[in-house]
This record gives sequence, structure tokens and C-alpha cells, in this order.
Amino acid sequence: MFYNIYKKAVVIGASNDSIYAIKAAKEKDIFVYAIDGNPDAGGFKEADKAIVCDISDVYKTEKFIKNINPDFLLTVPIGRYLYTTACINEDFNLKGIKKDFTEISIDKFKFHKFLNKRNLRNIKSYLLKAYGEDIKKHYDINFPVIIKPRYGSGSRDIFYAENQTVLDEVLKKVKDLNEDFILEEFVNGQEYGVDAAVINGKYHSILIRKKVVTDLPQRQDTANISLCENENGIKERIYAKMTEICNAMKYDDCLINCDIIVNDDDVFIVEIGPRPSGYYVYDEFVPFATGVDMSKEYINYMLLGEDGCCFEPLYTKKAIIKYFDFENIKISYIPDEKKVQNSIVGKLIKWNCNIKENDYMCKVTNGHSIMSRGYFILEGENEKSLINDVDKVMSLFKSF
Repeated sequence: MFYNIYKKAVVIGASNDSIYAIKAAKEKDIFVYAIDGNPDAGGFKEADKAIVCDISDVYKTEKFIKNINPDFLLTVPIGRYLYTTACINEDFNLKGIKKDFTEISIDKFKFHKFLNKRNLRNIKSYLLKAYGEDIKKHYDINFPVIIKPRYGSGSRDIFYAENQTVLDEVLKKVKDLNEDFILEEFVNGQEYGVDAAVINGKYHSILIRKKVVTDLPQRQDTANISLCENENGIKERIYAKMTEICNAMKYDDCLINCDIIVNDDDVFIVEIGPRPSGYYVYDEFVPFATGVDMSKEYINYMLLGEDGCCFEPLYTKKAIIKYFDFENIKISYIPDEKKVQNSIVGKLIKWNCNIKENDYMCKVTNGHSIMSRGYFILEGENEKSLINDVDKVMSLFKSF
């Protein structure tokens, strides 16, 4: 298949998470510009041209875009500054996410109000304003509750309160952090991640991941297991809710990453974003588990239209991506890839361990505290066998 070398794409936010998408575009002879405020951004090394610019400043970023005149923007894992991508798409009449609903996606309070008004999110949520403003001590809310930053997170600065006494103490801490927080009722249940796409108005479910998370309050991912089973119609329940949400948010021509909680009563949307998931999910786990390379298919869509791409999974393999969630220990021995494979029943698909001897493993509190350590992917017969194999692999490490 021939691709015009004069096609140009831009990636807004050139972190290490952007590298896979940049390489995928260059494989199709697309000239890639990467824009980021960090001169040492990992994606700069892979892009054809690096541009240092504060991507939180839409006006400055758009000045560069005007000179580039790109054919489309790449979609990569990014947080609050996803809004800059949306502005560029809309202002330069490019395919992809647009301003209004992207702004709602990245603002947890606006997101709650939008869905609550449409009976798609039935809990109580309050905004806690920043910069030393007085915070009410009593709310019409049911305990327990979660307190978390209004923008971004990565499991950063999340608090859990079971009663008013604990909440009062948390509110004192929040008041000193000088940023907006939201206070909302806690929803119990099993957490899942959803990888999907909305192309030409149609929702495509690619993979549902059962999450293994740390204890409250952070509930940081430590593993994701591909969901092959459809016990109690869970796939249909998630599909129905995701379709409703994506229609309400008017997402189109984008990839989707969503965190949800499922219980007997509800499929609760924690947050959703019109961009792919990071943490080695969109570039490593999803392609292996489903046969769908989300990034490459999105580029195909931008180049060739709907007939030139496919977001329907070819299969769903039973697999797990596991992050090294050691806590409060110093590592004295790291197994090699051969030893790992020989110790398990299933198959080792990927081994990417960045831990070194004598490294101290701090407590896992957020994505930053765990993701730099690396990960591994296993394939197995079922969830139980995968968990058993993970335990065997983790036990091969030795500590002081």
C-alpha cells in the first residue's frame, strides 16, 4: 500500500507514551512533527521535527500549526492538555476530537454535572475550590466519599473518608494544596478499563480489561486482565453504557479510554477520555490481546477513511499485563527472561523490567511511582492460572 511521503502529522504532547504512535506514522512515510514544552521529551527522538512549545498555551501552539499545515493530529495518551489537540482540530478543520466535549472530559466536575443532568451518573458530587477559600464542613452526601483533583490525577492526591470526622481532616489537607478538588460519593464494585473507538459516529468496543488495583484511596492499577468471559452479561452491560456515554458526549473520530466500576446495580463511569490508554496498554497489551493496533488503525482511518481501517477485534486472548508493585523493599536479585518463562505454566509474551539490583521500591501511590519499573505480559488459559503465574514471577525477585 502506497502512502504519500508529503503527508504531515503532528503529535501534541511528546512524552514516551507518544513514541509508538510516532513510529507507526513514520512507517507509513508520514512526516511527523512533535510539540512539547519539555525539551527532553522522549518522543522528540523519534519525530522528524521537534518543536519546543508550552502546549498548555493554545495560541502559541496554533502559531506553529499554522506554519506546518498538517493533514491530521496523532492521538496519544495525554491528560489535561488534550484540550489543545481539540482546539487545533476544530480551528483548522481537521478530523478528530473537538473543543466542547473534550473540555468536559478533562474537567471531572463538569463531566459529573453533564452526565448527572442526563441521568447517566447518579451520585452526588461537589466542587472544592482552591486557593484558601472557605470549604463547607457539611454536605448532603452519603459516606464513604472520595476526594480527588478536579483535573488530571494518575491516582495523585486522592483521599478516602468513611465519616465526617475523617472528612474534616481531609478538607484541611486539601485546602493547603491550592488546586480545585471534587468531593463525591464512593462507588463500590469491580473496576474495569475499556479501550474503544468512535469512527464516523459508530462505537467500536475493542477490549475490556479487568483491573487489579491497590487498596484505597489510590486504587492504582497493578495489573490488567483481558476479559474474555461474559458472565452475567457484563459485556452487554458495559457496551450499552459506553454507547450511551459516547453518544451523549458526541465523541467522533477518536480513540476512547474509560475507567468504570461495575456492580449489581450499575455500570458507573469513573472517567472517560477521547484518547488511548497509557501504561503500555494501547501500544503493547491491546494489540496482543485483540489483534487490533489502535494507533495504526487510527492512522489508516485518517489516510484512507472508514473503509481503510478496522477496529473490530480479531480475537480476545486471555492475557495479563502486570506492573512491578513491590513496596518498601530493596531488590537484591532480578530474574532473567529465561528463568521467568521456565517458572510459569503459561507463556511469557513480553518482559520489560527496568529494576536494578539495590533499587529501593517505594510505596505505590500513583502511576509515576510504579510505571518506570517496567511490566510483563503473560498469556494463559484462564484468570486463575494467570494470577498463579504472576505470583510465581514476582516470587523470583529477592530483596534485602
